[in-house]
Amino acid sequence: MAKPPYFPFYPTDFLADAKVQKMTAEQLGVYIRLLCLAWFEEPPGSIPDDDRVIARWAQIDAEHWASIRCGVLDAFTLGKDGRWYQKRMVAEYQKAGVMKSTEKEV
Repeated sequence: MAKPPYFPFYPTDFLADAKVQKMTAEQLGVYIRLLCLAWFEEPPGSIPDDDRVIARWAQIDAEHWASIRCGVLDAFTLGKDGRWYQKRMVAEYQKAGVMKSTEKEV
């Protein structure tokens, strides 16, 4: 089954999230960009634990990424497989009926 070209976004939940509320405007922009990329990753809802890749995806240099990293990655959980997972995105992907709950390792 093909991946949906979109993901559900709930503005009220997003804006009420304490981790999102702590982010600067720049961190928030990077976070949203990473969410968009994570939707199409394998496994869905994850990003690699590779600061060089993340900085490139965020379109900033590695040094700048290091300065905002904690605030952005606070919204992810490092999985046993060494990838960062966004819990809500994984759940939404599962609800879309494209992935079984046993396919993720968080």
